[in-house]
Order: sequence, then structure tokens, then C-alpha cells
Amino acid sequence: MTTKFHPGRDALRVALAAGAVLFLAACVSETGPTSETTGTIGDGNVPQPRSATYACETGGSIRVEAGRGAVRLTNTEGEVFELMAAPPNQNTRFGQSGMALVVEGGEALWMHAGKEPLTCRR
Repeated sequence: MTTKFHPGRDALRVALAAGAVLFLAACVSETGPTSETTGTIGDGNVPQPRSATYACETGGSIRVEAGRGAVRLTNTEGEVFELMAAPPNQNTRFGQSGMALVVEGGEALWMHAGKEPLTCRR
């Protein structure tokens, strides 16, 4: 099956999906320490290491390195993205223009404008 790429429409879909995920994720209460105190990312119940590799369901992988209020994501192609906590002062949701990463419970959801969202597991 061939899917035709529509730059404007597809970018809008990804942006809306990322915005919805970030909005809904912001409504979830957090428990446990934050990256500000532990240097790790996680949902409070399943702490994650400072650096972790996630195998993606479509093949390939992403590497996520936690920092203070940000993460560095490296994809299979070697592209590196610096994503800030969104909103600040939390440790599971990160993003910048056209990109979003949600990391919880050993899973990472990576959304990048113009590409299919990836669900990856540690």
C-alpha cells in the first residue's frame, strides 16, 4: 500500500497529535523525584537510567540521554536532537518545534513532524 505524502496536512497532523499528547500528559499528576534531583527520566514508578536505548516497533532504535530539564535523543540515522522538558520542571515530556518525546514506564513515544510516530521499548 502506498501512502501519498502531503507536507502541509501531515505536518499539521503530527503537530496536533504532539500538542494533544503534551496537553493530556500535562494533566497527569506526577509522583516521585524529578530529573532536577536524580538526573534520571521516568514516571516515578519505573526509574530510568541516565542513558537508555529503546528498540522501536518498526525496527531501529533511539538512544535517550537525560540531563537537567532536557534530553538528547539520537536516532538510528545518527541525527541528534536536544529536547527541553515541556512543560518545565517535569521529567517525562520533552519537545521543541515539530518534535515531542514522552518517556514513561520503559516506553518512549517519539513524534517528529513529517514522520510516523514511533513507540519504542527499553
